[in-house]
Amino acid sequence: MKPIEEDRRAVLPEVIIQLRVPTDPEAICPFCKERLARPAVLEAFYKGIRVSCCSEKECQEKAKGQVLEAWLKARRENLEAEFDLASRQRETQ
Repeated sequence: MKPIEEDRRAVLPEVIIQLRVPTDPEAICPFCKERLARPAVLEAFYKGIRVSCCSEKECQEKAKGQVLEAWLKARRENLEAEFDLASRQRETQ
């Protein structure tokens, strides 16, 4: 039997980190509260969920975590909606 952590990693998506130029010159990293230096703004994203941060490794990990949390929440909501729809369809049959 696989450890739970291995199973979890197999399900979670790979979050992409890319460098981009900030559009707001006054933007601040949400994690360390430092101003985002040009052009070193990193963006963690997966399927439309995006979190910008500075280039500090710790902030990048936090950004990845936020993206994964948002993805998991959206996935859970989608699964719940599908289950509710299937339940209603069974009730009407």
